[in-house]
Amino acid sequence: MKRFSTFFRENYSFVVGVAERRLDSIQDAEEVATEAFHLAWQRYQAGEPLSVPWLYGVVRNLIGDEYRRRGRRAELQRQLYEDFALSLTVSDDLSWATFRDPGF
Repeated sequence: MKRFSTFFRENYSFVVGVAERRLDSIQDAEEVATEAFHLAWQRYQAGEPLSVPWLYGVVRNLIGDEYRRRGRRAELQRQLYEDFALSLTVSDDLSWATFRDPGF
């Protein structure tokens, strides 16, 4: 346990710093660090060695996951906006047709 604690203390700031520079968000960087050290803990528990290059690779992959998640979220928001705008247009046309007096 002491080896893992030392590994964590020596590398936590590095992981958060790398992630924050790439993600521009301290909250997202801390989430990446949490996940990276969770995976490191699992690796340590399985008796596998821990190393900074391995940890950096994990962080890089987690940052890539976050980029993809952001891309999916942006695409979903764009799609929802388009669907909402379309529904408003159709809805407005129907409302106008419903209340319009054909005698005018």
